[in-house]
Amino acid sequence: MKIDKSTNIHIKDNKSYSGYHVVVSKLVNKYTNTEGRILDIGCGMGNVVQLINDERPDINISAADPYNNCLISTKSRVNSVTTYKIEPDKFDIEVLGGNYDTIIMCHSLEHMRCPADAVEQALNLLKPGGKLILAVPNPVRPQVIIGNLFKKNYVNKGHLYAWDRSHWINFLEEILSLNVVEYASDMVYVFGPLRGFKLLKNTLESFEMRLGKMLPWYSFSNIAVIKK
Repeated sequence: MKIDKSTNIHIKDNKSYSGYHVVVSKLVNKYTNTEGRILDIGCGMGNVVQLINDERPDINISAADPYNNCLISTKSRVNSVTTYKIEPDKFDIEVLGGNYDTIIMCHSLEHMRCPADAVEQALNLLKPGGKLILAVPNPVRPQVIIGNLFKKNYVNKGHLYAWDRSHWINFLEEILSLNVVEYASDMVYVFGPLRGFKLLKNTLESFEMRLGKMLPWYSFSNIAVIKK
C-alpha cells in the first residue's frame, strides 16, 4: 500500500501548533547541546522545526519528508534548514547522513510498515549517547473514543499501527530493549471547538496540558526520549 496525500489526513496546509509540537520542541531543547545537529524525520509542515529554531537558533537542523509541499513549507518557515526528500512507500534513511545529536520522529512512526526497523535505523544515525525523540498518537484519547460513537472506523487512514500507553512502554522497553530516559505526554483534549474562542484558548489549553500530566493514558500523544 502506498500512503499518499489522498489517504493521509495529516497532510494538510495547517501551520498551527498542537500540544505535541510544543512538548517535542522542549525535549529537543532539553537534550541537545549547544550547536548540536538534529534531524526531523517526517517534518510535516515544519511546526516542530520552527519552534526549535525560535528557541535554539544555535542548533543545526535537517528535515526529511516524503512530500514536497511539506518540505517547501518547512523551508519557508526556517530558511536555514537542510531538507531531504524520502520515498513515501519505503523507509530508506541512510541518505540522510549520520552523527546527529538528536533525531525526531513526531507522529510518523505509526505510518511505517516496520516500526521496529524504523527505530533501529534512526538510532543508527545518532552519535553515541545521542537521543531519539518519538511521538505517536494515542488511540485511546477522548476524540477517538467519542468519534467511534458517531463514525464507523474512526481512524486516520494512513496509520498502520497504534499504541496505547501500556503497549507503547512494552514496545520500547520489552520488545526493543531500548534505553528510555524519559516518557512525556501532551494534552488531553476535552474542550473541542471551545478552544476556538480567543478569550478562552490559553486558559483551556493550559488546563488540558495539566490534564496530560495527571492522566497521560488519555493524552493525545505518547512520547518517549531514547538514548543510544
